[in-house]
Amino acid sequence: MLILSVIILISAALLFFISIFNFYINRKKQLSFQVQARQQELMSELSRNFISTEETTSLITDALRITGEFLNVQRIEIILKEENSDSCHVIYSWIKSSDVVVPSEIKGLNSLFSDAFPLEQPEQITAVCCGNTLAEKCFGVMDAAGAKAFIWVPLYVERRVWAVLSIEEFTPRAWARGDCDLAATVSSIIAAAVERNLREKERDSARQAAERASKAKSNFLANMSHEIRTPMNAIIGMTSIAKNSDDIGKKEYCLNKIENASTHLLGVINDILDMSKIEANKFELSPCEFYFEQTLQEIVNVINFKVEEKKQNFLVNIDKNIPEILYGDDQRLAQVITNLLSNAVKFTGEGGTLQLDAALEGKNDDICTLKIKVTDTGIGISGKQQERLFSSFSQADSSTSRKFGGTGLGLAISKQIVEMMGGSIRVESEIGKGAAFIFTVKLQEVASQMEEMDGKGDWSAVSVRGTDRDKQAFLNSAYRPLANCFEGKRMLLVEDMEINREVLISLLEPTGIKIDSADNGIAAVKRFAGAPDYYDIILMDIQMPEMDGYEATRQIRAIEADNSPEFTVGIPIIAMTANVFREDIEQCLAAGMNAHIGKPLALNELMGKLQNYL
Repeated sequence: MLILSVIILISAALLFFISIFNFYINRKKQLSFQVQARQQELMSELSRNFISTEETTSLITDALRITGEFLNVQRIEIILKEENSDSCHVIYSWIKSSDVVVPSEIKGLNSLFSDAFPLEQPEQITAVCCGNTLAEKCFGVMDAAGAKAFIWVPLYVERRVWAVLSIEEFTPRAWARGDCDLAATVSSIIAAAVERNLREKERDSARQAAERASKAKSNFLANMSHEIRTPMNAIIGMTSIAKNSDDIGKKEYCLNKIENASTHLLGVINDILDMSKIEANKFELSPCEFYFEQTLQEIVNVINFKVEEKKQNFLVNIDKNIPEILYGDDQRLAQVITNLLSNAVKFTGEGGTLQLDAALEGKNDDICTLKIKVTDTGIGISGKQQERLFSSFSQADSSTSRKFGGTGLGLAISKQIVEMMGGSIRVESEIGKGAAFIFTVKLQEVASQMEEMDGKGDWSAVSVRGTDRDKQAFLNSAYRPLANCFEGKRMLLVEDMEINREVLISLLEPTGIKIDSADNGIAAVKRFAGAPDYYDIILMDIQMPEMDGYEATRQIRAIEADNSPEFTVGIPIIAMTANVFREDIEQCLAAGMNAHIGKPLALNELMGKLQNYL
């Protein structure tokens, strides 16, 4: 009986303890489920918050608060991982009470972050936990910042470490697995929100930039329409006046106005073509040997006419140390200087002063750095206007296009040219106190040939030195259409536009050259095939009906090769076309042409080519 009682008591005790144990286990599971449920609710709340349109900063701050209250910690921070520095900065934070301090900068964290987290986002993001910074000396930095326990989780934005989420307690604490999982989830939500915000900002920035560009180009097109129509109106109007007048003086006046308007119109077209080449990355330099002082003289001759019209003063200073002959793109250099001087004239009133200074700033072996400065006493440019002065499709002030005219492209093109020449350009100015444009370029010095030739140079080479008087006489007369200078020579002019043929024949009439015409490539090939030795030179248009200039040239070269198996040098063929891009020139040469002249024709260039080949 006693044994049975003992067994019953033991069984009852066991049942009691089992019941208690089951209750404890169930209670623990229940609490665990409650924690998980609360975590799920927390995640749902955070996710819902970040879907809202509220500002990202407020959403992040609110997420830190919710997480801090849930985990019952003292402080949560998002610490920005700095590049090239051992200091980190707190960019977002939450504190449990007002007496908790948030450090603005924490030194020594960057190296710890670099050791703890890979730079590129891994497949699995892991957290770093510390239950007692006093026990783990490597985390003394955090102890100095007041944290005795912490959880770190990296925030990867665009798959690179951007910052670290730091959950901190001010007394040692044993972190649960769920605490680390929660921190990792919160960091992922915040990182995703930051990345989305960055993309939205980039999208908004791109949209605003596109809108600004669209507006700038719309304004540019409006200015272009004005700039093109204005000289066209003058050309059409003056042509009508000249036709209806019997007064020779009045006709001469109209012709001068037509010439000025045509020159202006050509400048507008050239600016548009240059800018289109710049935007297509097809803008290139064409270097050659040139007389620097002569280039400046030609620029001055062009500008002087405008200067005299406004009764302005024009001073030119040239450093005697600048080499006489340089190697570079003289035409593009002249384009920059002419543009700056033209602007100086335009924005300076009557009686004002302009100054052009050219100096040798430095020299490394045979590479010379030239410093060119154009100064005026005009209206000046404000600091805000200077910020967009060298931008494409933009003027310092949109009102200037109405008051002074201009495309707004000249300075953008000039900046591109200067930088391609290894230099830079800047402006110094104040409103009402004029402006100074300063730029540098690198050009190569060309050694003198005069000493080698003992003063008996061949004046067909521009690079040969001589006395100033002899050199000036040569440069002034070398390309003039001298009377009967091509007497006895024969030219085949291939051009489909009758008016263009008429202009060229009239221009070359004083030279005595005999000119036959063909209005397309087929007719040109037939004429040449009938008498291959008859002509001395061919001027070949490119865009023509039936057969273009490229194919006509190839067939002419084939005829020459058939007639002479040992053919090496054939008749000179010069492209005469409005296709003036570098690739157009290269295509002409590849087809078998010898040279290229752009339209509208420059008589000096044409005469130079004819003298070279005839």
